[in-house]
Amino acid sequence: MKKTTKPTLDKKLIAAVLLIVLGEGLHWATELFAGEGNSDFSDFASGLLLGLAVGMKVVGIVLLVVRIVRGSGKAEGAEDQSSGTGRPE
Repeated sequence: MKKTTKPTLDKKLIAAVLLIVLGEGLHWATELFAGEGNSDFSDFASGLLLGLAVGMKVVGIVLLVVRIVRGSGKAEGAEDQSSGTGRPE
């Protein structure tokens, strides 16, 4: 019988998508909680949230681009049988 393996998602791909989604969530939270407050703390908090959101989205996009450009590097279902150091023996 033929053994079938499920394709596994790369950790970098998962991290990239997760960072983009979390960045979008922070951006949405910035818009939701900014409100009409004009205090110094309100400006600081909205700026901090917006900066974190943009930073997370940029890092996620960079990780996604690197993952796409480099490719998976392995055939689907193939496992690296090396010693785990990343160097050829």
